Amino acid sequence: MPSPSSIPAALRLIRLACLGRPQPFTPAALAPGLGSAAAPPATIPRPYAAFLRLCGGLVTDTGTVRLLGPAAASMRVFGDGEDLLPGGDARWFRFGEVAGNPLCLERATGRVWWFGDLDAVWFTAPHAFAPLCPSFDVFFLRLLCGSWYGTVAPVGRDSAWWRMVLALGWAEARPSPTASDDLAVR
Repeated sequence: MPSPSSIPAALRLIRLACLGRPQPFTPAALAPGLGSAAAPPATIPRPYAAFLRLCGGLVTDTGTVRLLGPAAASMRVFGDGEDLLPGGDARWFRFGEVAGNPLCLERATGRVWWFGDLDAVWFTAPHAFAPLCPSFDVFFLRLLCGSWYGTVAPVGRDSAWWRMVLALGWAEARPSPTASDDLAVR
């Protein structure tokens, strides 16, 4: 079975799969969303605000991949220091992390960017900041809940999250070498 077709569908299945599992697979791992009546802070880009209405953030595999909750709206992209990337917070919205390295939405395009060199200290390697996928939906549905998770997250194939993605049938145990090709930002 391919990755789920929508974020709400994925969250429903993840919540069902998490029932009765030890951390990180408890309802706390999928905090309640803001609901349709609550408006996320205006500083949160629309794609991520829609996610937060459904889910208050997502922690997978002891922090390997972490999607931040509503408090992210007040977080500076790169902390209190000097902005490392052109445009700073006006251009970028930090919505999560992969192994402590920032995941950012480019506000104007909706593209997801990251520091792909997970062996480098991200704030010393601005040259490693590159597009990861064309949208938050693609990131969530095809990367986090799909075959590409096993190739991006540092603990990928050995992680509890990866085993759940496999158990839900969203990925093959051995993703093809070109599994990431269809995520490319074009």
